[in-house]
Amino acid sequence: MLQNIRDNAQSTIAKGIVLLMIIPFVFFGIDSFFAGGGEKTVAEINGTEITERELLRGIAIQKENLRAQLGDAYDPNLISDASLKPRVLESLVQRQLYKDAANELGLVASDRLLDEQIVSRPEFQEAGQFSSERYEGLLRANGMLPGEHRSQLRTQITANHLLSGLAGSAFATNRDVATLAMVTDERRDIRYITVPAADPEAMNPVSDDDIAAYYQENQQRFMQQESIRLNYLELKLSDFFSAVSEEDILATYEREKAAYEPDSEWELAHILIATTEAERDLEQAQKRAQEVLQKLADGLEFSELAAEYSDDPGSADNGGRLGVVESGVFPEFDPALQRLQVGEFSQPVESPSGVHILKLLGVEQTEYPSLEESRDRIARELQAATATPEYVTAIEDLANATFGSDDLSLAAEEFNLPLQTTEFFTRSEGTGIASFPAVRERAFSDEFLSEGHSSSEVELGDDRVVIMRLNEFREAEPKSLITVAEQIRAEIEQQRLDSLSEEKAEQVLAVVQEKRSVEAAADETKLEWQVQLQAARNNITLPRPVVDAAFAQDSFAANNGTAYAIARLVNGDRAVIEVSNVQAGNINRVPGEEQRMLQANLAQLNGNRSFESFFQSLRNSANIAIID
Repeated sequence: MLQNIRDNAQSTIAKGIVLLMIIPFVFFGIDSFFAGGGEKTVAEINGTEITERELLRGIAIQKENLRAQLGDAYDPNLISDASLKPRVLESLVQRQLYKDAANELGLVASDRLLDEQIVSRPEFQEAGQFSSERYEGLLRANGMLPGEHRSQLRTQITANHLLSGLAGSAFATNRDVATLAMVTDERRDIRYITVPAADPEAMNPVSDDDIAAYYQENQQRFMQQESIRLNYLELKLSDFFSAVSEEDILATYEREKAAYEPDSEWELAHILIATTEAERDLEQAQKRAQEVLQKLADGLEFSELAAEYSDDPGSADNGGRLGVVESGVFPEFDPALQRLQVGEFSQPVESPSGVHILKLLGVEQTEYPSLEESRDRIARELQAATATPEYVTAIEDLANATFGSDDLSLAAEEFNLPLQTTEFFTRSEGTGIASFPAVRERAFSDEFLSEGHSSSEVELGDDRVVIMRLNEFREAEPKSLITVAEQIRAEIEQQRLDSLSEEKAEQVLAVVQEKRSVEAAADETKLEWQVQLQAARNNITLPRPVVDAAFAQDSFAANNGTAYAIARLVNGDRAVIEVSNVQAGNINRVPGEEQRMLQANLAQLNGNRSFESFFQSLRNSANIAIID
């Protein structure tokens, strides 16, 4: 088919097909045409397949997440694909089970909701506005297509709906809260002595032999990652661009302008009559709204009524002003606002928050960009539309020419493409084409490394494709001792300093236990001590490590109601701690607002347990096959 299109590319029919084809390419990429059969399946859930490509991408994303979380502590040699595979595969299985359950229950995340979620995400914005280029660029950088992202987001939203539905049906009784308060409101007497950290001068110096021995014992911590260098051929959609006429640009612009539906931006104010389960239901809110409408009809000022009636604290004292709102931000408002003229107010409008009376203060409609503003974009789109069939055919031809090949040079000569070579790169990072996760995933896959042949096409977005072959592979190997010697020296010194500091603290603890008094022990050792009687878990006066260590103790009976601990303070000092006089919490001591928070948190915990039980039942009844 593609060959026929290329042969007849100048015909009217071909141009129509080209314009139809460009839509899936723009939104889903070349991969949507080539990703059909032939992909390896790693799992099947209720008849739905999970492909190896999904698994590899998930592993790559998990690695990037771990790298961001651990920073300098990230060691790729300790985080292999094999170690991450079970966790990532399980998450993919869970995602499909959520999706199946949502479909069965009729839970749907609409396209409009997906759009709102996407455009509101800060990472997809530039200067506070959604940027489609940034959105697609970030997806490409993570080896993902927009359609796949929307599918995953849809599953995430419906799973959250499932969770919130189950959590919303859970509750916690007053007795449950009182029992929980016995723990959360527990009080303890805490006394502690601060023991300064050991003097570094008291340490034995770290010798070269110490460093060498430490290096040998911990060599796995000082590994240079395995790395790869590739040869590759690259095809770009732009390589097939040809000039477009001014007439085609103008005709396209006029068609787009004629079909354009402007968005509205409304400056508005509102009076919110909130609905609450305990105080006011919807019928009562509507009745109160009618009271406001009658006063408006009698000539009272909207701003005065907003101050008197509105339950929106953010706008009530400012005339009810909400500022400028785009259509779709509050979907419930749109129909009413579209019927209003500036200065008019609406009939009651219901929303999840309650009942609103809206006043339109001003309106602006977006204008279609001028021809000059649109010219470059239209030209690129027309060039892409015309070039796409030839580009697709070239990809097919190049893939066929390199299939199973041990050498890319012949194909480079045949297609007049430069044979390029990457710098060495690792599983976690690289430059040039190796900055794309899709390239690193494929390059380090067992199949690519073991077969030694050229790869199939690897898509770098919807306008670039590479075919690559292994140039050189370097096994992981220990870094040289000289490059890590200072790091090792610092680690040994810190370990020795910590050991000396711990010994000092244990000596002071022995004195405390002998004297059975922190104060007496402090006098004998000439150290400072502190006391906090009936300290709570959320105490902010004492150092946090002291509080945490004090409330971690539970062996009081063996020491006549007293327990002891040692905690490391932030500055390296030690705290020798005595804990006594443990008193169970009392719900009557807990302020009302905190009681409500406890009840809400406990209800949420019960809801999470309900969700876990629900998910386990899904898993038990599902047909799950893991394919090695």
